[in-house]
Amino acid sequence: MSDVIYLDLQKAFDRVVHGILLNKLESVGISGHLLRWFHAYLSDLHQCVSINNSVSNLIPVPSGVPQGSILGTLLFLLFINNLPETIHHSLLLLFANDTKCIHTITEHPPHSLLSPSNMTLMLYVRV
Repeated sequence: MSDVIYLDLQKAFDRVVHGILLNKLESVGISGHLLRWFHAYLSDLHQCVSINNSVSNLIPVPSGVPQGSILGTLLFLLFINNLPETIHHSLLLLFANDTKCIHTITEHPPHSLLSPSNMTLMLYVRV
């Protein structure tokens, strides 16, 4: 018997914390000019809304990576790449922002260890 949690992160690309992402880039060997370029790419971002020739004020964008871009997708994947290492009693399968957490129950009577895995997942994706 197995328990399965299906997790589809809402606004997943918007939840990427820039500071954590920059640390992960550095941990995989990105440094020097390239790391500074990523820092500049992610810093001082602002957005506005335009409707019928009316434009809102600019507001800061403190987190997230561009959606629909190759670089945004790669940065998101780097951001979540160590998520499976945080789950110890279950198998975690990742595909972009869709995650499946599987725990095979071998105990009798059955006791699921998904609760700790579920809590870890919730803490990991919280911004």
